Amino acid sequence: MTMNNKLPNICLVSTFGGGVGDTFLSGLVKILCPLSDNLYTISPGTNQRDRDNIYFYVVKYKRGENIFTQVLNQVSLQLRMAYWLARLAKKVNLWVFFGGEGLLLPMLTAKLFRGKVALALAGYLEKEGELRKNVLYKPFSFLKRINCRLSDRIVIYSPRLIKEWQLERHKDK
Repeated sequence: MTMNNKLPNICLVSTFGGGVGDTFLSGLVKILCPLSDNLYTISPGTNQRDRDNIYFYVVKYKRGENIFTQVLNQVSLQLRMAYWLARLAKKVNLWVFFGGEGLLLPMLTAKLFRGKVALALAGYLEKEGELRKNVLYKPFSFLKRINCRLSDRIVIYSPRLIKEWQLERHKDK
């Protein structure tokens, strides 16, 4: 809370949206809404609409058919998300990244505007990449390590995951 007991304005930055992703996003909105004065969300393809003190900023995203288009589309997504972060910077007190471990450009934007950032890890990115056999997970793993360093707080489901997810150096966050 701020000095005058007013709730903070929070922006949820997520890669979840559309279909099953909307279920995750809806759940996060329900959790964060009572904790914030205004809640802003930046995510791809959500079907949710603005209401009361909740505002949705939809960023279009298509995964891509090959590695080249996947990288190009990912950079495009991150640039558009960074744009919305910059536009909202004066209104937001806390940025919550969920499922956005690899969103380096939005993270840098939030830090550039001196925002407080909580990185909520949605899963073990490295293991997911190994299981899916996608070569892009190695660069995403590198981006995740950078984002863990840049974030002010890291949120995980259980303290037991600290070792398994190789987060020992960030224990204090």
